[in-house]
Amino acid sequence: MAILMYAVSLGIFIMGYVSTGTNKNLLTIVAVLGILPASKRAVSVVMYARAGCCSDILKSRVEGLEGKIRMMYDLYLTAYDKNYQISCMVIRNRNVVAVSENPKTDLKKGENHIAERLACDGVKDVTVKLFGSNEVDKFVKRACELSGLEDETTDLNNKIANTVANVSL
Repeated sequence: MAILMYAVSLGIFIMGYVSTGTNKNLLTIVAVLGILPASKRAVSVVMYARAGCCSDILKSRVEGLEGKIRMMYDLYLTAYDKNYQISCMVIRNRNVVAVSENPKTDLKKGENHIAERLACDGVKDVTVKLFGSNEVDKFVKRACELSGLEDETTDLNNKIANTVANVSL
């Protein structure tokens, strides 16, 4: 899609250049503005290529919880100084529990980043726990515990999920 967007912008630029004999015309401005969304898509492609995804092993261990609890997979949270790859996240009753299978993920900063983003969106008093790549068993156990609880905050869970999705690729 990004290549098509670049091609359209290039075509507009060439039409303007051919019709006026110079690049100083309105179609040049339109072509440059057309490159902006194409560039945004290209950056997203590069970021997706860098981001890891949830392993098949982890997915098979938690897929039985789908439908019982709010789950999100393959998140790549972006921050000013660092990015956080999250393989799987579950949300229930003011609890956000996630696991990163990337051993380089700074867990504490990741937890703080999620909590800060939620607070900025007006979601307070939420417990955020991010498990590391060597704590997958603990994550699965906690996710199973949360799925057994009665869901008292469905609207809040949706708001949390929307906030996380907005700061993720």
